Amino acid sequence: MKLHDAMQKIIRQFGTPVLAESRLMSLLADYKAFDDFPAMKDVMKEILSGGFGKELSSRSKGTDDAEFLSYAETVRKSLISEKHFKEDFSRYAVESIEFAMGIIPGAAEPSDHGYDPYEKPAPAASESPAAEKSSSSGSGSSESGESGSSAGWIAAAAAAAAGGLIWFLGRKK
Repeated sequence: MKLHDAMQKIIRQFGTPVLAESRLMSLLADYKAFDDFPAMKDVMKEILSGGFGKELSSRSKGTDDAEFLSYAETVRKSLISEKHFKEDFSRYAVESIEFAMGIIPGAAEPSDHGYDPYEKPAPAASESPAAEKSSSSGSGSSESGESGSSAGWIAAAAAAAAGGLIWFLGRKK
């Protein structure tokens, strides 16, 4: 079942207070709401743990739709700018709640069906590809992207294997 449809069923059954309850994640999982968009699980966890669900629940009582939508937009922007979630996922999470509450007629699904909900960080202005290459070559990394620690591990494993072979051959005298 799609996330927005599952949210609608859950809110109809348990009311908006469920937005502030940890069982929401279990209920969504029961409805297989994350099957189509696995990355949405992380976004919904953040809505719960970050207090956004509680605030959305409390604002759903006694406020008009315009005020609720204004706060929901604030949540969406916060998910993007502060939590670094992709825009598609942040929008879909918030719209799923709005749809479930009957405030909007539908929720647009994200275009990404992947597992990574996070926006890739932009490179720092002081770092350029040339600076990155020179800093990585100084740390013992190779051009293939191998880190110094994995290269060290491989060298240690090779030395241990060679040592074991020498010991074994020396034993056969």
